[in-house]
Amino acid sequence: MKIDESLYRKGFEQSALAYMMTSLDGSFLKANQAFAGLLGYSNDELSALGFQKITHPEDLPGSFDLFQRMLAGESLVPELEKRYLRKDGEFIWVRLSSTLLRTEDGEPICFFSAVYDISQKKKAEAELIESERRYRLLFENMQEGFGLQEIILDSAGEPADFRFLELNAAYERHTGFSQKDSLGRTIREILPSVDPQQIQLYGHVALTGEPLVVDYHSAAYDRDFRVRAFRPSPGRFATIFEDITETRRSQLAVEAERERLATTLRSIADGVITTDEQGRVELLNAVAEEFTGWTTAQARGLDLETVFKIIHENTREVLPNPVTKVLASGMTMELANNTVLLSRDGTERIIADSAAPIRSSDGRILGVVLVFRDMTEKQRMLFHLQRSEKLESLGALAGGIAHDFNNLLTGLFSYLELAAATVSPAGPAGGYLGKALNVFERAKALTLQLLTFSKGGVPKRTTGSLETTLREVVPFALSGSNLKAQFNIAPDLALCDYDPNQMAQVIENLVVNALQAMPQGGALEIGARNIVLDPERGGALNLGPCVEVWVKDDGPGIAPHVLPRIFDPFFTTKPQGNGLGLATVYSILRQHDGDIQVETKLGSGTTFRFYLPVSKALAPSAVPKSTSTYKGHGRLLVMDDEVSIRESLAELLNLLGFQTDTVGDGQGALQLVQQAKAEKRPYRAVFMDLTIPGGLGGLGAITQLRGFEPELPVFVISGYSEELVMVSPQEYGFTDGLVKPFQMQDLRRVLARNLK
Repeated sequence: MKIDESLYRKGFEQSALAYMMTSLDGSFLKANQAFAGLLGYSNDELSALGFQKITHPEDLPGSFDLFQRMLAGESLVPELEKRYLRKDGEFIWVRLSSTLLRTEDGEPICFFSAVYDISQKKKAEAELIESERRYRLLFENMQEGFGLQEIILDSAGEPADFRFLELNAAYERHTGFSQKDSLGRTIREILPSVDPQQIQLYGHVALTGEPLVVDYHSAAYDRDFRVRAFRPSPGRFATIFEDITETRRSQLAVEAERERLATTLRSIADGVITTDEQGRVELLNAVAEEFTGWTTAQARGLDLETVFKIIHENTREVLPNPVTKVLASGMTMELANNTVLLSRDGTERIIADSAAPIRSSDGRILGVVLVFRDMTEKQRMLFHLQRSEKLESLGALAGGIAHDFNNLLTGLFSYLELAAATVSPAGPAGGYLGKALNVFERAKALTLQLLTFSKGGVPKRTTGSLETTLREVVPFALSGSNLKAQFNIAPDLALCDYDPNQMAQVIENLVVNALQAMPQGGALEIGARNIVLDPERGGALNLGPCVEVWVKDDGPGIAPHVLPRIFDPFFTTKPQGNGLGLATVYSILRQHDGDIQVETKLGSGTTFRFYLPVSKALAPSAVPKSTSTYKGHGRLLVMDDEVSIRESLAELLNLLGFQTDTVGDGQGALQLVQQAKAEKRPYRAVFMDLTIPGGLGGLGAITQLRGFEPELPVFVISGYSEELVMVSPQEYGFTDGLVKPFQMQDLRRVLARNLK
């Protein structure tokens, strides 16, 4: 009879066995209800999935390999055990029996697979493996020696010898019979002088099944044993050797163990506290005694909360007792982040700890062991790193803003100076212009702060004593206030390499910060001394000889929740503050290879300490500053892409007696310099903007210019004071540099240094 195709389809769909068909790329073409039910998906859901999405990641390579080999026509058994992911998230084990369906021409069409749920089989296998593993683990790690032997009978049927079949490691430790030398051999081969009575006793066990317990002394090993023998199967006996030699010395062993434990605890670098099952302190090691301020003798019997006081670093809230939690749950636990341990003398340490139950052999909780370590330095270093990264990211934005602002200020204040030069200083207009120019220094200081905290501002270092800067800056910063400075400076203070202007900014910001903390007045201590930093105080600074400077006030102190943010840019607690003062301090010191730390306590004041490495050079001789005005002559060239800057700078130079040409980019400047030289009307000097967006800036043009004008004075100008070229312009081919924004006096100073 001819079977209709629909019967095959019904057989496929209604079969209790799971079947599926997948395309050559792994997409599901069709699956019967048994397969869908096996995985918990509907047929529609399966249609949207490929076998890759429901196959365990570890089983995918094997699946792909099988399919590729089937496609290649290899002769193999197309079966595979793998794991499928059910819709409910559980994995099940299946065995696939697959067939590659082909056209009559042999072209592959799809894969047809029968799927068998073998989860129970796998579970049973895993349980068997685990059972064998536990047995083997028990066998190899049990403290008692275990041996399996078979009895050898003589011709009369009497026990004459026995052969070793299996021994564990403890058997070798107790008897000296190693697995390597004993397995497969008889006792008479190994120990010809064996007592025949011993063989008879074991033979009786193997033949009758009566167990045996006997204590005996081994003269060969000078040990005492208790041997238990029983028959696991006819003709064989198993022996369990228990070394009872140590039982006689148990008290001494316990005392020795206690001493070893005490020695170990004393040697551990972490603090360790143990309690009883009521949470009362039993023992502290030396580190725990140091951290808590309690000795074991003082703390024994006290509740843990009395000895181990912990609070949250930021909220100052008392934290739950970890031992109480462990005793209640029976689980190991760790302290939350930002946990601070309060010592008996008030010292605070950030700690990390874990607490675990101490259990008896029967699982009963006998107490808790608490292990903790001082994380204060690590947290401080982490905070230091995070703060640096924050400055880096905000610095890029602030630096760009400051550069653009400097360009605007340069043009604005150049025109103000030009306007001031055309009116009488005594008139109303002259007064207004004078006041406007006074604002210039405040605007310039603001952009300098932006640039400084953005990249620290590459310092123009000279070798000198910080005492000079301290005695100059502090009185100036305190002028007009009711705060009195008390200097405590070591007479032998070492020299440092630092930028005097930037370090003056550091000191001024710290003094102003103290001034704002003590509006009612008081005493401010300013100190400096030579020290050699140790690991606990070094922070981000390389260890070695340093100069420590401190600014100590008697103000209200800094609140704990504010302290972590005081060096963040734009963070301030003052209504009129801009949040750049301490951020600038931090950035400047970072650029000087230094560091800063703060000590504060509510109600007791604050001390800022910063550190600079000691210089290896000698202090240079002082160079007197020229106070003379300057008038020039001849032709100058100004190159800048900002029209307002090049025009206003040209006007200022004209006021000084020069004839000034202007140009918008480096290429034009090179052409004008070459043309002026050819016409025998050369420029006396050239001002070049460092960078020209989309064009040739001064940095790119100077190399070409030096090819035909090696001696021509060229002054680089830029709003990026932190650029290395502005710190050492001569190293890049320039004669000198001028940082935007600048005034007429800055211009005169550069010209006077370089044009006679």
